Amino acid sequence: MRRSHADPEVESYLRKAERDLATAVRMSESGPEFADIICFHAEQCAEKALKGLMLALRQVPPRTHDLVVLLQAITKLDDRGAVGFGNYNWPTSPTLFWPTRSG
Repeated sequence: MRRSHADPEVESYLRKAERDLATAVRMSESGPEFADIICFHAEQCAEKALKGLMLALRQVPPRTHDLVVLLQAITKLDDRGAVGFGNYNWPTSPTLFWPTRSG
């Protein structure tokens, strides 16, 4: 996924999230014995993506690793309960966190 954002800190978080996701995907191809490492990198990907999103929304991310806390801290929602970010909408329910392509 290529995107350009004016804020280098946002870009840094999103680049790191992409690397964590790529690592999780690659490790998943190696077998179930790496499940703990896969889960760790998947969690790191989500955390960094949420913190990057918060920075893009001009919010200061709280110092936490709790994904639900980070998700609840995002306050700029549209009328559908999704945060617009580039060409993606991010659901804000703690039970469902999956970006969907808009447009």
